[in-house]
Amino acid sequence: MVSPGPGWYADPYQRHEYRYWDGQAWSEHVGDHGQAFVDPPGGMTQQAASSQSPEPMAGAPLNPSPQPGGPTPTYAAPWAAPAQAAPGRRVTPKLLAGVVVVAIVAGGVGLFVVNSSKPSQAQALTGTAMSATATTLKGAGGLQLDIPAGAVPADRNGKPGTIVVSVDKVAAPSDVDTSNLPSSVTMSGDVFQIEPEGQTFTTPVTLTLPIPHDVQAKNVGGLAYLDVATRKWIAVPGEVDAAAGVVRAPITHFSWWTMWQDNRDQLDNWRNTHGGFFDVTNNASGGSFPYSFFQLPAPHYSGDTVTYGFCIKAMNFDDPNQAVDSSWYVPGDLLFTVWRDWRQANSGGTQSYWLPNGTYTVDEVWGGSEINPGDPMYVPINGFASRPLGNLVVTAGSHRAFEESSVQLDAAKGWVSGRPECAGVLVPSLGTGDVQVTLNWPQTGVDLDLHVIDPSGNEIYYGNPSSPTGGQLDWDNQDGGGTPENIFWAGGSAPKGTYKVSVVYYAGDKPADWSIRTVVAGQVQTFSGHISESSPTVQVTTFTVG
Repeated sequence: MVSPGPGWYADPYQRHEYRYWDGQAWSEHVGDHGQAFVDPPGGMTQQAASSQSPEPMAGAPLNPSPQPGGPTPTYAAPWAAPAQAAPGRRVTPKLLAGVVVVAIVAGGVGLFVVNSSKPSQAQALTGTAMSATATTLKGAGGLQLDIPAGAVPADRNGKPGTIVVSVDKVAAPSDVDTSNLPSSVTMSGDVFQIEPEGQTFTTPVTLTLPIPHDVQAKNVGGLAYLDVATRKWIAVPGEVDAAAGVVRAPITHFSWWTMWQDNRDQLDNWRNTHGGFFDVTNNASGGSFPYSFFQLPAPHYSGDTVTYGFCIKAMNFDDPNQAVDSSWYVPGDLLFTVWRDWRQANSGGTQSYWLPNGTYTVDEVWGGSEINPGDPMYVPINGFASRPLGNLVVTAGSHRAFEESSVQLDAAKGWVSGRPECAGVLVPSLGTGDVQVTLNWPQTGVDLDLHVIDPSGNEIYYGNPSSPTGGQLDWDNQDGGGTPENIFWAGGSAPKGTYKVSVVYYAGDKPADWSIRTVVAGQVQTFSGHISESSPTVQVTTFTVG
C-alpha cells in the first residue's frame, strides 16, 4: 500500500479539524478555523483508537473550508515535521529527598506540578502558543488567556517562537510583604502561577480570572501580580464583567497573578467623588498592517490585529491620602489597552479604567500584528508605537476617551516606532522541544548557572553550551533580574535515559531565590529553593526519558 502524500487531513484523533501528515506519520501541527497550533499526536478518542496506526485516506489532502466572514484559510506545510516519539515513550520523574510532588490528572493526561515550598493545588490549564497564530487557552469558571497573533516573540535566533504555557492554581504565598497595600484593599480569589516565569510579549496578552461567588463584582478593582524581587503585590487595574463573573486586564509578563478588591463602604459613591475614568475604544476593522511606518517589508497577508490604549508614566494625586492608598500602583508599569481581532466577536469594544483624581503623564500606545491565516512557520510582522500626550487631569466623575479610530501613525503627529517603557523589556522565546529546563531568579547582581547532565554524561552549562546529543543552552544570564537560563532538546532529539538537573551559585554578594521549570514530553514540573555562596550547589532533580 502506498502511503498518502504530505498534506493537511482530518485529524484522526478528533481533537482538531485538521492535522498535518508528513508522508509517514502524523505531526504535531494542527489547524482549527483558519489558525494553526501545535498539539502532539496521541491520546486517541475511543472511536479513533479502533485503528492502531491511523493514516489519511489516499487521495488529495483536504482543502480547509473558509471561516465564515473571513478570508480563506491557507494552511501551509511545516518546513519539517518533527520526528515521531517511539511507541510507549514516557517520562518517569525521580525526585530527590525533601522535594514534594503532586500528581494531577487532567483530561486523561498525568500532569506533575512540583514546588518544594508549596505544592500547586491544581493545574488550571496548559497549552502551546506560537509566534505565528493567535491562541486562546481556557480553564474552568471563566479562566482564560488570550494571546494575539505575533505576541509570542521570536527566539534568540530570530526564528518563530513557541512557548509551553502552564497555569497552576497555587496556595497564596506566605512571605508576601503587604506594607504597600491600602488598608481597604485585599487580595481575593485564587492565586495562579503562570509560566514561563518572566516571559514578556511583543504586545500585551489578556488575562481573565473568575470572580469568586462570595466576592461582589462591584468591589473588584482589577488584577495584581507578585513582584518576585520585592515580594509585594503590584496593582493592574482591570475591567470587571459582572454579568460573566470575571475580571480581565492586559498583562505584559507572566508571574503569580490574582485579583484585588476594595472593601470600602459605599464604594460606588466613593469612586464617583474621588476619581474618573479613561475609556479605551478599539474597534479596528482589520485593515492592512502599516508596515511603511515601521520600515518593515510588505506583509505576506492582508488584515491585522490591533492593541490600543495608553501608558501612565507618572502621576500626582490631588488628595495626599490617596497618594498613600495608591502607592502600590507603579508608574511606568501601568499599561491599559484593548485588543481587537476583527475575526473574533469577543474582542475589541470599550473598556473603562477608573483612576483617582489627579494629574497623569500619559503616552498613547498602538501595537499591531499581521494576521497569519495558518502558516505555523511564518512570524507575522508586527510593531509597537507610542506618542506623548502630556499631562491629563482626572476629576470626579470625568470620562476621557481614547479612540483607536482616530490614530494616524505619523511621525509628524508625534508617533515614534518602538516598544514603550510600560510594556517591559522583551524576552525572546526560549527554546523548547522534547526536554526543556529553565532557571530563573529575581535578584540582580547574582550569577547562577543551570547545569543539565544528559544520559550520555554530557554536562551542558555556560562552559559547554551544547552537546552531541542535541542539547543547547540558548542564554547565559550573568546578572539575574528575572531573565532565564534555558537548556533544551528540540522535538525528536532528546536521547532516552536519565537527566540530572542542578543549580550552581557562580558569583554574587547575597543569597538568591531560584525556580526551575521542566517540560518533558508535555509534562510540567516546577521546583524552587534558596542558594548562597556558602552552599553553592543544589542538586534539584533527575528524570528519565525512555
